[in-house]
Amino acid sequence: DKLLIESTARLREIIIYNGVGEKLFETNNLDTKNEIDVQKFPKGIYFVKMLEGETVIVRKFVKM
Repeated sequence: DKLLIESTARLREIIIYNGVGEKLFETNNLDTKNEIDVQKFPKGIYFVKMLEGETVIVRKFVKM
């Protein structure tokens, strides 16, 4: 299972949290198109925090 994250500008950092706020994944120095392997994540609701310059973007995804 892969999570594809695309943005118009280069991302500085991506952090993935589970539904209770535990950090499960973190990476930095990314590109405008990023693919993250979420195969080992259990089914559930997750939050992706993306830093683009000084802008913080948070999105939710569900792994089924």
